[in-house]
Amino acid sequence: MNPGLTQRQLDAYLKEHNYPFLIPVTGAGPDCSLMGNALERGYGITPYADHFGAVMGLEAVLPNGEIYRSMLKRLGWEKPWIRLLNGVWGPYVDGLFSQSNFGIVNK
Repeated sequence: MNPGLTQRQLDAYLKEHNYPFLIPVTGAGPDCSLMGNALERGYGITPYADHFGAVMGLEAVLPNGEIYRSMLKRLGWEKPWIRLLNGVWGPYVDGLFSQSNFGIVNK
């Protein structure tokens, strides 16, 4: 997902391509960044009300310039369809990038 993708842009794309998906509506308005809303632990009226809880993986640039990738991305699963949390593959580190300044999330 593009870091600046807004609810309005996603809605237009889904309508243009006739996809029957539900947009993760927030109270922030149609020009809010979907990624920003998730990283700030926003919520909405969707099956996954906790938007960060629905994040399947992320990529971030760390202060030293290294790239952090979620565990499944490092294993080559670019489009994971399951969400694995603590204890399955080791520590769950993705949560450190929510409401923090540990890195710049770019995907």
